[in-house]
Amino acid sequence: MNMILGIAPLHLKIIKSATQYWIKKKKLIRATETLGFFADAKENIEEAIITKWQNLWETSSKSRRLLGIINNVNNILKWEQWNLSRGAVHFLSGHGPYRAKLFELGMTETPLCECGAISTPEHVVLECPRSGENIDGTVDRQINDLRQQLQNLTVKNMIEDENLRNTLDQLATRISHIEKMKFLNRN
Repeated sequence: MNMILGIAPLHLKIIKSATQYWIKKKKLIRATETLGFFADAKENIEEAIITKWQNLWETSSKSRRLLGIINNVNNILKWEQWNLSRGAVHFLSGHGPYRAKLFELGMTETPLCECGAISTPEHVVLECPRSGENIDGTVDRQINDLRQQLQNLTVKNMIEDENLRNTLDQLATRISHIEKMKFLNRN
């Protein structure tokens, strides 16, 4: 979750603060030992922290789905103005009201969508015509309009472009809400 939100792991923030402390005290050897890289200025610290974070990101066993979409920490840091909605977080992390995830958690009897395909975030948000149906069977027309704008693009392409990212955000939010309501109102 921290990666999606662009928040560095806590231990890296502590290392950064400690290194800044040692530089302020003009103890460059201690600063370098603390950081694990040569450090004599704020720029060195920032660069080293991002390098450490990137290494953690690449070697972690968590969020492998997200690594396939966002493989570089610097890309996340460019998104400062993107206030992620709950739906976008669900979509990017894969931890949302998608039957495949709910099945994995033992909350549904099948990982299959209403249409019979595996209910992955990509399928539910970008492909399945059934996921745009409200509980009462009515169709949310805006979902189709949003999907049209994202047609034939990779998720990586969508998140790299601000306009497409906002479109994905709106679409994921609408569908996440509909799928949540379907899950909560199931018989």
